[in-house]
Amino acid sequence: MPTHTSENECTGKSSAAGTSFFISKNITNQSHFRFPPVISELNVLFDILTNYDKDHSQINFKIHDLQLISEEAFVNIVNYGNSRDYIEFLIGHNASEIVIQFVDSGIPFNPCEQNPSPKNSSLDDDIQIGGLGIIMINKMSKEVFYQRSDNKNFLCITLNLL
Repeated sequence: MPTHTSENECTGKSSAAGTSFFISKNITNQSHFRFPPVISELNVLFDILTNYDKDHSQINFKIHDLQLISEEAFVNIVNYGNSRDYIEFLIGHNASEIVIQFVDSGIPFNPCEQNPSPKNSSLDDDIQIGGLGIIMINKMSKEVFYQRSDNKNFLCITLNLL
């Protein structure tokens, strides 16, 4: 079961919040990107993930899982976040994990505080539409970390390397 961390357990401020999360995990090979908050940018995000996979072939991770999680987070930010600024995306890894982070200036939304289903539910259970993405992210991730700082949402998601 993934670890879920909310803002009261976070360190840092503003962009430093996300940076401190990456530093605390000894993340290397970090890359940073910015997107306008439009759904058509999802293809660019997929290209970034595919290139990261190719450029770091020495690490072993499930690119499909990373794409699904990234798509769900990105689409939710675009469709429900009401962000007028760019969406920032960071990706990096250490010896055992790959970490992605989304930063946006949309409305506050902490997926760590959402509990659309019991801990022991599966993705196949009869779950109300609207909560499936959060459940999927939680089930497929090792850790989900959220912080709201300086009117920005910081969503960090950690996956184990294979």
